Amino acid sequence: MTKQFAVVTGATGTIGRAIVAALSEDFQVLGIDRSSGPGIIAADIRDRAALERVASDITADGGQIGALVNNAGVLTMGSFFDLTENDFDEVFSVNVTGTAVASQVFGKRMAERGSGRIVNISSSAGKVPLADQAHYCASKAAVIMLTRVMALELAAFGVQAYSVCPGAVDTALFRQCLDWTAERDGVDAEALLAGWLAPSRIGRFVEPEEIAGLVRYLTRGPAEAMTGHAISVDGGVAPW
Repeated sequence: MTKQFAVVTGATGTIGRAIVAALSEDFQVLGIDRSSGPGIIAADIRDRAALERVASDITADGGQIGALVNNAGVLTMGSFFDLTENDFDEVFSVNVTGTAVASQVFGKRMAERGSGRIVNISSSAGKVPLADQAHYCASKAAVIMLTRVMALELAAFGVQAYSVCPGAVDTALFRQCLDWTAERDGVDAEALLAGWLAPSRIGRFVEPEEIAGLVRYLTRGPAEAMTGHAISVDGGVAPW
């Protein structure tokens, strides 16, 4: 029986680990991250040659790439006038260019066999503006449009593309942003957190497993008619 692989980038983070666990029920999952570990290959998603080697290794052993989840991403904080060209370059090179490169490399293998699913993890910040995150918001909005173009072009090859837009998830990166803002403004971090979570209709963090469950559905469920859409998992914050 042909092995069906799912490739997950940013596999060692909080959301990445939940996605790997969810997809393991349907696929042999191969994680990609900047550091290696069990089931994880160390690679930079902007390194096309490294990703080509990963894809070739999978197919050389007779495996098929059934799904790709572009979860890797970076976020830094800075007021609009303080952001530098390097800030924009770093965030866009990972969040947008890295997503595009991985989708080209692994998506091409899907197109060659006529089926596959690509899920790009965007953010509610790609739909709703957030202070001190101009570069991040812009990059995640770019991921949403990139996904729509991918869905348009890849449909002829039997490949669907989706973007998932998480809201506030209790990750180390989220806490860094919270602490940065609290320190700058001289306020209590927990009081600030309450304000950040207030717009959510559910009044709490989004759980990583809630994101992973949707990703699993998009990679294996009857989701063809949803291709190209940006689906929010944010407790009802973003525009519906």
